[in-house]
Amino acid sequence: MLQELHIRHFAVIDEANIEWHPGLTVITGETGAGKSILMDALNAVLGARGDTTVVPPGQNRSVVTAVFAIANDSSAAHWLHENGFEAADTLIVKRQIGQDGRSRAFLNGEPITLTQLRQLAEQLFDIHSQHAHIALLDSAAQLALLDTYANLQPLVHEFRQQFAQWRQLSQQLANLSDEREFREQRKALLTYQLSELEQLSPQQGEFEQLDSAHRKLTAAEAIQVACGQSALALASDEVNIQDGLSRIRQTLE
Repeated sequence: MLQELHIRHFAVIDEANIEWHPGLTVITGETGAGKSILMDALNAVLGARGDTTVVPPGQNRSVVTAVFAIANDSSAAHWLHENGFEAADTLIVKRQIGQDGRSRAFLNGEPITLTQLRQLAEQLFDIHSQHAHIALLDSAAQLALLDTYANLQPLVHEFRQQFAQWRQLSQQLANLSDEREFREQRKALLTYQLSELEQLSPQQGEFEQLDSAHRKLTAAEAIQVACGQSALALASDEVNIQDGLSRIRQTLE
């Protein structure tokens, strides 16, 4: 049961504290009085996505705190035990939404993730809006209601686990199939390259011989140019034989 809701710096609400009592509570007011803001604040403390627009200008953050009373054998108490939280008769849930977009949540003073907070909220609160009946048209909602009515939740849970395992194994099988195909392609390439090498039939020391011949052929053009320059130097009447030989030596070097 929701016992108390404290709101501070949330939208147009500077600060408000509402105490709830057993029985029916009705909140009325004109349009714009803040009824929807109360629901937004309650949704925020129950793990809804934080929106920085709720933080008023000039404030660093909005803070919403809700106090719930729970029974020891309630689904909320079981959830606390399963998720490693200390059992308590009273739960104090606090949500902070900063101007910088950061959001923090606490359960009885301990940090709690928004995912955990939303899971806990399902055990604490039900919100029915004017369009909530539309969910009855959703096939997933219909199936969930049918499973609940037939008390099939244990089987549904087991099926989900088995299905998740099947998907994991299917992915592993697909990965192995891709790896096998890659290996076959690699084998075909290596076989082709080996066949080419066998046809080439390289001999020991042949690489060094080919490398030496390649170097000589590469230098052939340079040698040809040097010889041409040497011939011109020897044929020139303007250069004596000693200077000509010196130039030829420099060119060949």
